[in-house]
Amino acid sequence: MVRPSSNVLPADRRGAALVEFALVLPLILVFLVWMVDFGRIWHHRVIVSNAARFGSQLGVAKPVPVADMAKWEADIRLQVEEELSQLSSTAAEDSTITVQLPNSNSDFPEWVKVTVEYPFHTLIPWPGVPEVVSIRESSVSPNLH
Repeated sequence: MVRPSSNVLPADRRGAALVEFALVLPLILVFLVWMVDFGRIWHHRVIVSNAARFGSQLGVAKPVPVADMAKWEADIRLQVEEELSQLSSTAAEDSTITVQLPNSNSDFPEWVKVTVEYPFHTLIPWPGVPEVVSIRESSVSPNLH
């Protein structure tokens, strides 16, 4: 005789699905948070890289006044800080921005190098991973004038 099929679990298996779910749920949540943290660090790295690239390209496009070199560098820093503001309102204050150029007396340098270092804070402390990871990106733009 064939029993009609039903979706009802036998009495000894009714709680097994709930127990299995309770055991697997913490692993799923940890993996989800790890994916979010990894995505955040990648996103921050892209923005820091773009800010450094933007600053170095602006540096070679803008003439360097020998008399007012500090203003030229401050303008580049301001533009890099505006790019970093996509991360957070305090990203510019937390970052270290370095502008370098070769020693020359020309109004247009041969190249400009901008380095941006940003401290990334993870969502939760991960075992074996520091809670603050330094993202450092540099960009060198040659002058094509």
